Amino acid sequence: MYQLPSKPEKIDFSWIFSRISQEEVYLFYLGFCELNKKFINPLRTDKKPDCKFFWYNNTLFFRDFAINKTYSCVTIVMEIRNLNYYEALDDIYEQFIGRKGNSFVINKQIITHIKQEKDIKCKIQPFTKTDIEYLKQYGITSKLCKMYNVYSIQNYWLNGEMYYTYSNNNPCIGYYFPDEKKWKLYFYKNKEFRFLCNIGHDNLQGYNQLDWVGDICIITKSMKDVMCWRRFGYNAVAPHSEGLSSWKDKIKILQSRFDRVILNFDNDNAGIKAAKEVLKEFNLEEFYFEIKDLSDTFKELKEEKTLEIINEMINGRICIS
Repeated sequence: MYQLPSKPEKIDFSWIFSRISQEEVYLFYLGFCELNKKFINPLRTDKKPDCKFFWYNNTLFFRDFAINKTYSCVTIVMEIRNLNYYEALDDIYEQFIGRKGNSFVINKQIITHIKQEKDIKCKIQPFTKTDIEYLKQYGITSKLCKMYNVYSIQNYWLNGEMYYTYSNNNPCIGYYFPDEKKWKLYFYKNKEFRFLCNIGHDNLQGYNQLDWVGDICIITKSMKDVMCWRRFGYNAVAPHSEGLSSWKDKIKILQSRFDRVILNFDNDNAGIKAAKEVLKEFNLEEFYFEIKDLSDTFKELKEEKTLEIINEMINGRICIS
């Protein structure tokens, strides 16, 4: 028997799915949920079973290959009930928890997802107009893409099975790491499913493109920002994970190669929290852009104004925190 804590003012994904299973939601709203089996999507008219369930980063997704769309159990409820995201979470709460009174029996399967190496293979294509427009707004040129092994992805295969075909509604760019022969795929229009990668979190994005020694190295939060920093002539790297433990050994290496190592994470709660974790162990300079990060600053203020801000904060040694 599980004693129900008071309902938070705003339910989020982690709160509700620490109490019920995602499988239960699919079963309740769709009527089925099973791995390693293909289904027809009941949300549209179709006679061919082109849908599968798969786990990624502790989320169970329902993938419709015919229309190149991926659902979580929450977006399934959004579609069926015509609700927004938080209304869908409230609906799930009422169905599984709210009607149970002050206590209820958890009907939650405890499933151990065995971590296995993801084999990702990609077919690349020339950058599309959609890709070029997206990259251009952040100052990312074809020269930078070539330097950092960035490609437009036409198809990708996961463990031998094709999972994706490019569309303008769900475009994908891929970051390739040739030394490791690994990929990080970025679905930049997809709000539910942004990244897929098989590169280890101890790897730093942009590390292999660094000058061997130099004056300044920036530790930022994404490959997009790494490339944007390089546009302005600065060496930069970005961890794959906010968790410090997987990549902190690289910081001492950077400090041995560069006169100044500067932390520039996103100006939001997650970025500031991650920066504080780093600064507890390492004596680094830090600053934040008022507009979240460098790439978003470039997008809004353009090159000349962004350069003024960089010069003020770095060359003027003004650290904003």
